[in-house]
Amino acid sequence: MARKFISDFLLELDATFSTNKLGLLLIEFVGIIHHDKSFPAAFSYCISESKIVFKFALDSFLGLCFGDDEVPEPRVTLSDQAEGLMVSLPDELPGAVS
Repeated sequence: MARKFISDFLLELDATFSTNKLGLLLIEFVGIIHHDKSFPAAFSYCISESKIVFKFALDSFLGLCFGDDEVPEPRVTLSDQAEGLMVSLPDELPGAVS
């Protein structure tokens, strides 16, 4: 679904705090289907909202979903103003509008 509905369209990203006993963050990658319904494309636990953490999560997600040249990456990203995310997005998705 991510390849079909996020490709060349919109990727939503967010990280939530205190979702487990270890206090790890949960990063959510969300897409929107053609019926205006959202769907979870991927989840990733992480230790912080640093640039290196978001870079790893984005690299992993983009590599799995859009690794070949046949499928375009998202054109728009929607997220909160997490510092690590805002710094890593231009490097990982240089053609996308954030």
